[in-house]
Amino acid sequence: MQVNEKSEKDCKALLEKIFLPPEMLIAKFAPNGWELSPLFTAKYPTPQERYERSLQMHRNFESLAQKAGRPMAKPNLEDFENESLQVSGTPLEDLLNLLGDGVSSVFSENNNVTAPNGAVYHLGSWRGSGGFIADFINEHYPVNDKYRYIDFYMGLLYEEDRAKCGVIFRHIFEVLKEEGCDWRFDQERRDDLEDARYEPPPAVV
Repeated sequence: MQVNEKSEKDCKALLEKIFLPPEMLIAKFAPNGWELSPLFTAKYPTPQERYERSLQMHRNFESLAQKAGRPMAKPNLEDFENESLQVSGTPLEDLLNLLGDGVSSVFSENNNVTAPNGAVYHLGSWRGSGGFIADFINEHYPVNDKYRYIDFYMGLLYEEDRAKCGVIFRHIFEVLKEEGCDWRFDQERRDDLEDARYEPPPAVV
């Protein structure tokens, strides 16, 4: 079935309504300071959260490591508690990163954002969507061409981070509502991806 898609210009125009000017972003999402915002721990998980995630990864790979004869050391909570916080960007850059992840989660991941006339705001595949968002941020903010597709490729992976970013998702859906947009999970697109079979090309000798 042929899907009517919005133009790249239309997609950028919609993102411009979501991505507020820098001073408005700070005022909306971190009015009392970035480090006091609940979004701060979405960007920089607590030592306990980092430990639990590392422990889950250890459980996932432990049996494989044992079979390979290379047992993995179990994570230690104290190591995470003694670890100094590594801040990767300015408050604005951190907010843009989280907002970009939120947009990726809403517009990608087999979801469809549609205009009142039914046309889809399609930002691309998972990688294409990440690249679209990265290019948009690089073009509209003073970030020195910092972002690449990989920064928004997977969106927000952990449920607890999505919960912390509730204010971001609320903002995105408020904008979509104001524009008369609809949002739904695209079951057909997921089925197409699951049915697809990847056949690697023959090796060139």
